[in-house]
Amino acid sequence: MPLVGGYPRVIILIVLSIALCCATGMFKFQQESRTEKLWTPVGSPALKHQEFVEEKFPSEIRFAIYTVEADNVLTTEVLQKMLALHEGVVNITVDENDWNSVCYRLGPNCLSSSILELWSFNSTIISNLTAEDILDKVNEANLIRPDLDCLVSNLLELWSFNSAIIDNLITDDILEKVNETDLIRIGSDCLGSYVQSRLGEIRKDGSNRITGAKATQMIFIIQDQKVFDTASGKYVDEISKSWEKKFIDVPDAHNTTGFTLYKFTKTSTVYLSLAGILAVGLSILSAMGLASAFGLVYGPVHSILPFLLLVTSVTDFCAFLIGSTTVLPALRSFCIYCGIGIMFLFFYGITFFLAWLVIDRKRYERRYDACCCCFRHIEEYEPSKCGQRALLQEFFYTYYSQALLNIHVKVIVLVITFCLFGVCLWGTVTWEQNFDLKWFLPADGDTRAYFTATEKYFPTNGVGTAIYLDEVDYYNERDKMDALYQNFMNSVWIQSSSVSSWYESYESWLSIAKADDPDLNADMWPKNETVLYDWLDEFLASPYGFRFSNNILFNEDESSNDKIIVSLITASHVLFDNSVEEVSGMDNVRGIAREANFAAGEDAAFGYSEVYLAFEANKVIQHELFRNLGLASACVFIVVLVLLANILQTVLVFCCVIFTLRVNPGANSGPEQHNHHHYNYESQPPHSPQHFPIHRTIFMDEKYKYKSSVMGNRINASYRSQSPPNIRNHVPHVKKGSTARSATYQNGHL
Repeated sequence: MPLVGGYPRVIILIVLSIALCCATGMFKFQQESRTEKLWTPVGSPALKHQEFVEEKFPSEIRFAIYTVEADNVLTTEVLQKMLALHEGVVNITVDENDWNSVCYRLGPNCLSSSILELWSFNSTIISNLTAEDILDKVNEANLIRPDLDCLVSNLLELWSFNSAIIDNLITDDILEKVNETDLIRIGSDCLGSYVQSRLGEIRKDGSNRITGAKATQMIFIIQDQKVFDTASGKYVDEISKSWEKKFIDVPDAHNTTGFTLYKFTKTSTVYLSLAGILAVGLSILSAMGLASAFGLVYGPVHSILPFLLLVTSVTDFCAFLIGSTTVLPALRSFCIYCGIGIMFLFFYGITFFLAWLVIDRKRYERRYDACCCCFRHIEEYEPSKCGQRALLQEFFYTYYSQALLNIHVKVIVLVITFCLFGVCLWGTVTWEQNFDLKWFLPADGDTRAYFTATEKYFPTNGVGTAIYLDEVDYYNERDKMDALYQNFMNSVWIQSSSVSSWYESYESWLSIAKADDPDLNADMWPKNETVLYDWLDEFLASPYGFRFSNNILFNEDESSNDKIIVSLITASHVLFDNSVEEVSGMDNVRGIAREANFAAGEDAAFGYSEVYLAFEANKVIQHELFRNLGLASACVFIVVLVLLANILQTVLVFCCVIFTLRVNPGANSGPEQHNHHHYNYESQPPHSPQHFPIHRTIFMDEKYKYKSSVMGNRINASYRSQSPPNIRNHVPHVKKGSTARSATYQNGHL
C-alpha cells in the first residue's frame, strides 16, 4: 500500500483519530443484567405476559437469606451464632433506614423466618438451651408458630379429616366452625412441616425422630420500594439495595470460627508485537463505542470479546454475522459486537499495524536495536544465527512432513481421524438440548457455590406456574372455568395436588356455607352476579378463602360491570429432566389456557411463570442451532474455496472442519446438567448460602439476575406458592390495587 508505506506516521494518527471518534459512543454504553432482556427471544409471549403481570400484580416483597451449613445445625453453638446474625441484621441502619423501616410487616410484626422462631428469637432462652432441648423442640408434636396463626388449605382440615365427625355434622356446626376467629389447624401441626422445610439433609433415628441436620435457613422479608428511574429506564430500589449490601457484610462482623462461608459473593519485533496487540485493543474500543452508539447493550458474555479478537478470521466474521440474526438479545448483541470488532481488526491490520511494520522495517535497515531503539549497531553487526532460525518451520519441514509421508503413519492418522469422527458423530446423533443460566456463572464463584448448596440441601418440588384470567365472565362462563380447572389438574406436566383455584374453592364453600340460602340456585350457583360478588367478599374474608386474596385483583371502580380485573389459578409443574421437557410443560399450560375458549378471546386466559422467560430461549435453540450450523458451514466452504481456488483442497479442508463438529448443547454442563430441575432459581426466592458454612445471598431489584456477589429476585403474586414454605400463607397482600374485599390482620389475628 503506497499510501501506508509512504506516510506511516500520518496513517497512525488518522487511525487513532478514527478509534477515538468511535470511542465517543461509549457515552451511551449500557450494561444489561436483566435475564429477560438478555435471553428471552424478542417478541416472545412470555415478554408480553410479563408486562401484564407486573402491571396487575406488582411485587412488594423481597427476600434476604442466609443458608447455614454445618455437620449439625441443631446444636447450641450454631443456634447462638445464628441468633447473633439475626440480631446483626435487625440492627442494620442505612442513613435513616433501619430494619423496622425496610421490613415487610404482617400486622405489627416484621416478617422473618428461621428455626429460631421456635424460641421466639429470645436470647436468654436460646443461650441456655441444651442439645436435648433443641431436639425435643424440633420433634414436638402440634407445634404452633408463636407469631402467626396457621391458615387452613382444605376445609376438611377443620375436622382433622375425621370421617366419624364429618358424617355427623349439621349445617349449623359447619357454619359455626368456618366462622371461628383465630382459627388454626386442629389435628395437624402448624410448624411440623415448616421446621422440616427449613432444614436440609435431615437425619432421623429408627423412630422417625429428628437427630440432626446439615443445613438451615434464615429468611428476612423486606419491602420492595422500587421506583422508576428515568435515567436508566429501570425500576430501582436504592433504599433496599443499600440495606442489602450491609446484609451481605453482617457475617464478616461476627465470629464464624468452625464454619465455612460462601459469598453471593531476544526478539527483533518487540515493538511490532506491541503494535499488533494495540490494534486488537483499538478494535475492541471501536467495536464497543460503535455498538453502544447503535444502542446495543453489553451483557455478561461480552467479557470474552478480547480473547476472541486475538485469534480470528474471515470465517469467524461470517459466523458472527450469521449469529447476529438470532432472536436471543444477548447472543445477537454479542455477535454484532464481535462482527464489528473483527471488521475493525481487519481495518487496523491493513493500516495501523502495516504502518508500524513499515516503521519497524526502516528501523531494521538503519541498524537500530529492536529492544533499545536509541542504540545503533555497528555496520559489522550480524544477528545471532540462533535468533534467525525458524524453529517451528524447521520442525514441520524436517520432521513432521517427512513422518506423514510414511505409509504406516498415514494409516495411523486415518484410523485416529475416523475414530474421532465416530465419537463426534455419536455425540451429534445423541445430542441433548439443554440450557441453564447457571452455566454463565463463574465455576468457582460465590453465586455458583450458593446454587450448588441450595440444590443439595433444599431441592424444590417443581417450578411454579399460573393461568391468568383477564376479562372473564365469571358468572356466565362457569362451565368453561370448571373445564379449565379440570384440564389443569389432569395435565401430565402439572402436579395435580398443587393446583389451587379460588373459583373451585369458592364453589365448594358456597355448597356448604350457603346451602340453605334462598339466593343459591338448585345448581349451587348464586341467582345473579350481585350475589356472586357479595358472597365472594365474604368468602375471601373467611379463613378458608383468605389464602386466595392475592389471586384476585378487584376493580376499584364500583360502578364498573367488570368487578374483577384479573385473577389467577396457581400450580406447580412436575420435575423437569431437561430443557425439552421444560418447553413442553410451558406449551402445555399455554395450550390449556388457550383452549378454555372464553368469550373475550384467546387473550382472556394465558399461562405464565417467570421461568418461562428462560424457557423461551430453549424453544428457539434447536431451530437456530441447525440453521446457523448450515449457514456457517456454507460460508466456510465458500471462503476456503475463494482463498485456495482449488476444489479438491477445499473439500479436504471442509471435511476436516466437519469432522470436528460434535453437536451436543448439553455436553458442557458437566455433572449438573440433569440437576438443574432440583432447584429452579429463576422462579423462587433461593434458600440462600459456614467459617459456619453460611451461604449468603441477597435479592436485588432486577429479578433473578446473576451478579458477582449478589443474586437478585422478586416475587410476583403468581409466585405466592413459590415463596419460602409457610411464609407465603401468612402474607395477606403482595400486590397493589386491592380493595376492602381483602381480609385484614389486626392485633396478631386474621
